[in-house]
Amino acid sequence: MLGTVLVASEGVNRMLAAPADRINAFIASAAQDPIVGIAFADISYKRTDYERFPFSRMMINAKSEIVPLGVDDLGGTSASGGSSYAWVPFGALPDC
Repeated sequence: MLGTVLVASEGVNRMLAAPADRINAFIASAAQDPIVGIAFADISYKRTDYERFPFSRMMINAKSEIVPLGVDDLGGTSASGGSSYAWVPFGALPDC
């Protein structure tokens, strides 16, 4: 199995490539793990077939942000899945 796993306070982003049975085994194992299971449980997965392996290595990296926004103290999602900040409905902000 090759690919990238990024772990940050707001969640986990993973892109993995392997035969389907190995991906299925990884998903099942990760969801049952007592430490990382909450990050992998109840996630919908996207699957894409490939003709040649899309990755050349396996990288697991802890980051301060998965998508760097360059803004401090945005909050994030807690381990229980609840947001630590209030969402603003789309269209509720004035045009910039």
